[in-house]
Amino acid sequence: MDQLQAKAVKKDQLSSEIKFIRYELEKINNILPPNILQERVILILKDLENITGIKLNNLAFTAAVPLNAEIPEKKQENDKQQNLQNQMTTQHTNQGGNKTPDNTGIKMQVKANYTATYAQIKSFLEQVMNFTNKIVITDISFSSEKGNYLTGSVTLNFYGIKDSTQKIPEWNLDLEKGKDNIFQPFEGYIVPQAGIPVFTSNSAAGAQKKSYSVKPFDFYMVLNPITDDAPTVILGKHKKIGSEIYADGNKNSNVEIHINEQDGKFYYSYKTEYGRYPSDNKNEEEFIPVYHDHIVLNIISRKRLNEKDNAGADIKIYNNTSKKIIVRINKEEWKSRANISFEGDGAIERE
Repeated sequence: MDQLQAKAVKKDQLSSEIKFIRYELEKINNILPPNILQERVILILKDLENITGIKLNNLAFTAAVPLNAEIPEKKQENDKQQNLQNQMTTQHTNQGGNKTPDNTGIKMQVKANYTATYAQIKSFLEQVMNFTNKIVITDISFSSEKGNYLTGSVTLNFYGIKDSTQKIPEWNLDLEKGKDNIFQPFEGYIVPQAGIPVFTSNSAAGAQKKSYSVKPFDFYMVLNPITDDAPTVILGKHKKIGSEIYADGNKNSNVEIHINEQDGKFYYSYKTEYGRYPSDNKNEEEFIPVYHDHIVLNIISRKRLNEKDNAGADIKIYNNTSKKIIVRINKEEWKSRANISFEGDGAIERE
């Protein structure tokens, strides 16, 4: 009997580990897509324009190549038609030539000129840094322009992992279809004055519609239904690769979070019955809080499916610092899965 119980426990643990591995693979696919298409990159850049207000022009693309391949430097040509022809030739050659094998890291380089205010440049850099897919700015230049505007050039690398078995997600084009008069400007267009860039209110509207902007936070937790492909509890440090731990099961899992302060420096550790972070010999890991007066844990608690869905978390937070710990949790679902208690200064914000 004891052997059967031990096997059942081992089976449950193995099932939970498989769910976590699948979750990690899905996260990698989000960061590093299975292919890099020029059309998708253009849409991403257009979104970044709308969100930040920066104006990108004179875009030049390379083909998607393996990470270990050198991207040749192209000479600058004044003839726009010749530039377009070169890009079309490069794309055709890449499609018809040797295919990149699966599980190979790939990158596409984009060079562009821009016009923007200093605030718009800062916003653009922040959006690129926080973008879901892996994008790296390898070079950027600045020069002053009329008024408060700056001009310059920027080089971005888009990254992925080649996988022909993965279906690239579809995307919707919210574009006006057809025009009665091809010479009539689109709605909202403003005729620019010479030498002065013009940005319409579409950028602000786009920024409000998009969900890229999130209040800064230090730690995050996701509470899932028992039937989800991912574990029922996922906990991690924001922007810290490898910091995630998990718990799983149709019950309330015990979670402990420790935040300490020593000599003006802040340290953290956390654990569940399935693991602990840091997992090495270090008892704690140092971090810098995003706010000067408090520390934030963001919790996303998903709705309970039915009376048989008992997954959740008993969360105990130990705060040995001079800062308050604030737990932000979605207002509608916070009671259904999360039981939160503090030892030290702490509060719950329901959003």
